Amino acid sequence: MATQPNTPRRSSRLIILVVVGIAVIVVISSFALLLLNQQNDTSVSRYAADPDSAVHILANGDIYLKEIDSSTLPIARNGSTYNLVNNCIREFIIEKSNIVLDGNGYSIDFANGGSNYQKIDLSSVTNVTIKNVVVEPYYTSIRFNHTSNSTVQNCTAEYILFLNSQNNLVTNTLGSQFTFQESSNNTVANCTADSFEFEKSNNNLVFSNSNSTVFVGTDLSFGDSSNNLFFGNTFGKCLEWISMSGTSTGNVLVANNIDTGRMQIQCSLTGNNTFYHNNFYNFDWNRTATTNLANTWSVNGQGNYWSNYMGTDKNGDGIGDTPYVIDSKNADNYPLMRPVNVQQENCLKLGRS
Repeated sequence: MATQPNTPRRSSRLIILVVVGIAVIVVISSFALLLLNQQNDTSVSRYAADPDSAVHILANGDIYLKEIDSSTLPIARNGSTYNLVNNCIREFIIEKSNIVLDGNGYSIDFANGGSNYQKIDLSSVTNVTIKNVVVEPYYTSIRFNHTSNSTVQNCTAEYILFLNSQNNLVTNTLGSQFTFQESSNNTVANCTADSFEFEKSNNNLVFSNSNSTVFVGTDLSFGDSSNNLFFGNTFGKCLEWISMSGTSTGNVLVANNIDTGRMQIQCSLTGNNTFYHNNFYNFDWNRTATTNLANTWSVNGQGNYWSNYMGTDKNGDGIGDTPYVIDSKNADNYPLMRPVNVQQENCLKLGRS
């Protein structure tokens, strides 16, 4: 006799599968609806993962602070200008273009002992000015994040980061480290800084900055970065003055004061960069280096001043009679007998204003 099918058991399995399928559809639909609501809700910042302490100046100009009445913050808005009226223990994320954040000498710091976020983050904006702010040192102080044509001036900010940003200016700011990542045509001028780091960043201008302290690190670092100009800066004592890697060519250093403090300098150079009219004081270059590529050390028959150059100038033309040997592939063939007066150098001659 043929075995009869177990109809009740099959029916039970079918019911279970239907119920599970419905549950999955409900979950997916709910998640999709949540995402759609978040995209359509302009009152919610797109920085949902940021710490609750972050203050957002939204694209519509509103001040947003999660779960807290923003009117309690020490910020007064006057049209397109946002003024601090007291110290603020909050991170700032700026999402609105064409505004000014004036710190009026007050400070910005992290809430709740700190976080991994920037204290002031200019995010995908243009024509924003940050001025007169003291950003307490910890993590990144100010970040230009996909930002253009914006300015930081008269601030204190230990670490300033340019990330995929162009045509920005930092001036008259007390800082420590400036980092450029995939950023071009930015300017840092009249600041205090220990180091400049470039990664895939081109055509930036760094001029009239100073550093007179001992820095345990590298003053200048280039990774696949070209055509950057350094003019009229003072670089202080460091363990490594300059480091280059990858395709870093066409960088120009002119009219800079470089004092290494008689420390043995470990430097790495890629080729086809230009150094001239610089003053190298107490310079103890590693002349045995063999990995450096050839660079240009003079322009129009004038090189650099080296305080430890021992050559003579028999005809009195201000140019040494013998080259200053840097390493096996680099030499300054026209060493200057006297320091360059950097105040008389003209950056306009280099095609930069």
